[in-house]
Amino acid sequence: MLVHLKYQRNIVALLLVVSTLFLFSCNDKDNKVETLPEFQHMPISTANNIKLTFTDSARVTLKFEAPVLIIDTKEVDGKNNNFKVCPEGFVVERFNEEGVMVGRISADYGKEEESLRQYEARGNVIVLNEKGDTLKTEHLIYLQDKKKIYSDVFVKIIQKDRIITGDRFESDENFENRVLYNSKIQMDIEEDSK
Repeated sequence: MLVHLKYQRNIVALLLVVSTLFLFSCNDKDNKVETLPEFQHMPISTANNIKLTFTDSARVTLKFEAPVLIIDTKEVDGKNNNFKVCPEGFVVERFNEEGVMVGRISADYGKEEESLRQYEARGNVIVLNEKGDTLKTEHLIYLQDKKKIYSDVFVKIIQKDRIITGDRFESDENFENRVLYNSKIQMDIEEDSK
């Protein structure tokens, strides 16, 4: 019995040595150790060609469209944080009680982080409000709890009679009380024909 145990230990030791040599001998031409590919995390859910309509008392209040919607989770401060990503862009339209569109936002990329109650839009971001003002930028963040919208990059606001540009932008969630930093205004002035 003692001989059998020694024999098994020798086989285990031999296997460990061989496997160690095998791992260190897997080199490329530059004598670098090859590494295994990183583990690829799979999202909780992925959907294509999403079209959602939200209603209140049978009236349309919001429409959402996205070519791809990914729902996933990540750990933040030891807690799971659910988030949604639209990697190929999105469009959201808001409607009033009469069914008239009163707001629209579109971008090449969108992300919602549930626990932070934060929304992010990137790439060709265009926001239209009820007054007909249009905001264009490359990055926009909406903090739902603070009811604040901001951008830390160049912003252009197009209104009926003027264009306002700035390096940064802050606003309330209704896009009404706005602050533009280092702003410039371009106005259309009609000349008197007298």
